[in-house]
Amino acid sequence: EAIIMPGKVVSDQYSFEIIKKRDGTQVVGRAVDQKDEKIIVAVNPFDFSQTVEVVQSDIVSTEPSPISPMPAGMINRLNKEELKDLLAYLLSK
Repeated sequence: EAIIMPGKVVSDQYSFEIIKKRDGTQVVGRAVDQKDEKIIVAVNPFDFSQTVEVVQSDIVSTEPSPISPMPAGMINRLNKEELKDLLAYLLSK
């Protein structure tokens, strides 16, 4: 279900946050580190080295993002054999 509809239930383990700033902008990502008064936020779910620094005093609020960082429709890229392999793997677990 999570592969077909990744946004139906987003686990805390994978969810991103929406960080709203005083200037009205927002950053969507996952906090990965903290340096001095800055939070380091990974903004790309496929490459956590792509980060943005957010000054803590600029943060107005944070809330969990209702959107999964896993793109919808990824399963649509699989051909018939790849889909069989995926299902076999999942059933073996």
